Amino acid sequence: MKWLLAPVGDELAGEIRRTSARLLTWRDGRWLGIAGSIAAMGVFGSPAAFLLFSLFISLAALFDLANLRAATRAGPAIPRALALRIGAGNALLFAAMASLPLWLLGPGFSQTLLVAGCLWTSTALAFVGLNYGGSRVHSYPGFAVAAALLIAYLELAGQTPLAPAGPWHGMALTVLVAMCIGVLTAQFLYQQRATAHLIRAREAEAEQRRQFESRARYDALTGLLNRAEFERLLGEAIAECGRRDPRFTLLMLDLDGFKAINDVYGHAAGDAVLVAVGKRLRANLRATDLVARLGGDEFAVLLTSLTDRAEATATAERLCATIRARIPWEKETLAVGVSIGIAMQGEVGAGPAELIAAADRAMYLAKAERGCGWRIWESGMNAAGPTAEQGAALEAAIRHGQIVPFYQPKIELASGRIAGFEALARWEQPGGRIAMPSEFLPVAEEFGLTRDLTFAMVGCVLRDIRDWRAAGLDPGVISVNVDETLLCTTSGLDELEWRLAEVPEAAGHFGIEVTEGVTVGRSAVKVRENLERLSESGVRVAMDDFGTGFASFQHLRSFAFHEFKVDGSFVAGLGSDPRADAIVDAFLAMATGLGADVVAESVETAEQARILAQRGCRYGQGFLFGAPAAAEAVRERLARSGAAIDAGNSAA
Repeated sequence: MKWLLAPVGDELAGEIRRTSARLLTWRDGRWLGIAGSIAAMGVFGSPAAFLLFSLFISLAALFDLANLRAATRAGPAIPRALALRIGAGNALLFAAMASLPLWLLGPGFSQTLLVAGCLWTSTALAFVGLNYGGSRVHSYPGFAVAAALLIAYLELAGQTPLAPAGPWHGMALTVLVAMCIGVLTAQFLYQQRATAHLIRAREAEAEQRRQFESRARYDALTGLLNRAEFERLLGEAIAECGRRDPRFTLLMLDLDGFKAINDVYGHAAGDAVLVAVGKRLRANLRATDLVARLGGDEFAVLLTSLTDRAEATATAERLCATIRARIPWEKETLAVGVSIGIAMQGEVGAGPAELIAAADRAMYLAKAERGCGWRIWESGMNAAGPTAEQGAALEAAIRHGQIVPFYQPKIELASGRIAGFEALARWEQPGGRIAMPSEFLPVAEEFGLTRDLTFAMVGCVLRDIRDWRAAGLDPGVISVNVDETLLCTTSGLDELEWRLAEVPEAAGHFGIEVTEGVTVGRSAVKVRENLERLSESGVRVAMDDFGTGFASFQHLRSFAFHEFKVDGSFVAGLGSDPRADAIVDAFLAMATGLGADVVAESVETAEQARILAQRGCRYGQGFLFGAPAAAEAVRERLARSGAAIDAGNSAA
């Protein structure tokens, strides 16, 4: 009984007193008093009993409600002992109230009042135990007490009739018993509904907890492990190596061409590519291997119990091939490549951070080599992914004019004359080192410097054209590679047209090169309009690397290009591969039908130049005709080449 006598705490006790004081009003208790008075009048037909019974039943009900409301205010964390004490306190109250009328009104009234107390006790125990005890079993004592008191009353009523007995005695007793049974039944049904609700709430809570734990461990889009979970498991794998020496291999993967898909087709297409890549990775690895999406288009693979370099590179080759396969999306088929960095555990530092950094360095070297491929980390590798320092250095280089064009000549195959140049970006670094685009273009893309880089090149090219024209030289058409995102906006086009207007000498000598990606995607209409504006102003528009991108013949029909540049991969097989010959013939026929010229890239032998000329290709570009050179070297070459240039002469 110690728990019955223990104090409830000053704060809760004060809340109960304040709530009880507010509840003990005529407004709150009048309906209970009226109901109790009618019942007493029907049983006894006595005004005195009517008033006394009404007083007792109203005070008892209000006290019980005060306790329940105080418990409600205490919150669902109320202790089970306190919930039982509230119900037990009501039982003790009714026992005291039942003993008082024993000597005032006789046993009949006491028994009647005891039944009323039974009803209120069962209600209190059931309600408080169900809602604040934490389990439905806590309401069982209330039903047990109510049933026991009711049985005792009926047995006593069978031996001792109610006093005073009246004409309504039998009906009143029947109504009273029916009320007891009805209240108990209602409490039972309420308990079942509340229990079902409680079970559903707990199941929903468990499902929410499971989803939260899943989000904490897995990537929401692909279902693969996320970065945090992968790094945790990687740390465990490294610790396991220290105990049993089961070596493993780490692969870091970064998709090539993913940004173009996002820009051209939208993020829905990008998400579809990520999901497809995740499935292909999982399908081509063992069940014991770990696969994770680290973020963006970067993935990681942990090949457990694998230390053989040949097996690791074979796995990398297999992953490159499966990822390179085209991915169907709506009415399109999308293609991405992948660059993979491989780090062998045991050849790198002991911690997860060192292992990931080594695989990252190898992966960025593979990406710099332009193509779907892999590299294994070797000691001494220092190339890493773009860093904030590199971004700041490139931004400063653009601002200080260190990004300059190197010009590669475009030759008319039939006559050998210089028809123009392609301007290729180079970074003149302190100390005289010339950085190639593969070193700084990823940095420009990572830090949003592509537009600034493009306009830096445009400014240099326009300045060189003005100087050459002032010297009486004819450079032909100088083309600059322009990022697609610049052509998607009116502001980008306005700035380009403004720069062209500032150099009127460039009219008829300036061109741009774009990739096939501009012909597809959500911005294709805007790009087409902007290209038409440039064409009308005298800018020559060429499609670069034709045949390697996303464009279809349906897309090409909507654009008016002045020339198509055939990728060097198709030129390399001329004369030795009949399929390469057939593809080049098809390109030439299509370009002729569209009213455009063809420029063959990467022409490296005189035989290739001869075959292209025979097949009707008008222009060629490649090391056969000269390597990219600085502006001063181009000026000297233009000054020397007043007549035709021998296509077989490779001197710059």
